[in-house]
Amino acid sequence: VNENSNLQSALTSLTREIWTELKKSFDIDNDFLRIDVQPKSFNSEVCSAFTGFVNELERNRLKLACSASKVSHVVNIVIQSTPSSDTQSPTLQKVYWGISDTKEHFEDLNQRLNDNATSEVILESTCPKTGIDSRSDGENYASVQWDAPVSRAYYKLAQVFEDDNLLQMIASLHKGETLDSSKKSVLSQGAGLDIGASPGGWTQVLHNTLCMPTVVAMDPGVLAQRVMTLQGV
Repeated sequence: VNENSNLQSALTSLTREIWTELKKSFDIDNDFLRIDVQPKSFNSEVCSAFTGFVNELERNRLKLACSASKVSHVVNIVIQSTPSSDTQSPTLQKVYWGISDTKEHFEDLNQRLNDNATSEVILESTCPKTGIDSRSDGENYASVQWDAPVSRAYYKLAQVFEDDNLLQMIASLHKGETLDSSKKSVLSQGAGLDIGASPGGWTQVLHNTLCMPTVVAMDPGVLAQRVMTLQGV
């Protein structure tokens, strides 16, 4: 943690600290580095300060990249701005940083995140060739709840429509309607088009969550049978 009322001053000492630690395992002649900064609004300032400092020491040999398959190390920097009682320096910058290699950052971390999320994600996948539920016996898929999501993509679109401001904007386009307790039916008079629909997660959101009476699902792949049998799909 580096704490300073002036970000520029903080970056001067910060870059020195990070480079001192990073160069213990980083081969500047062969390795590529990725720098992740939060909030993103500080990205340009932080990256410029870091690369400027290192390249001055190492004769412009530092190589940056974004690709997970290309980088060997990732520097993570988080800047927290908090009000200060000092009127001369009204904002206090607290900077947190860490270094990880590619495996730690992209493999181990993502696996831990997925493991933590698994218990909260209800998912009933289907056979990509037949559309039958994977845990069903033949064509008997009554044991699987009819509205169980068929893919993780379901949750991506479903989360979008949890935004009341977005639903209010959509409602206002329909003859000045206002959002009420029946917000899930705000598009109940419309129609939806899901291009690249297989196995049907987004089609489920359009039909089940937004209550669209008609949804056209297009894909050369197979749509889940549970989705194909929905009325209006």
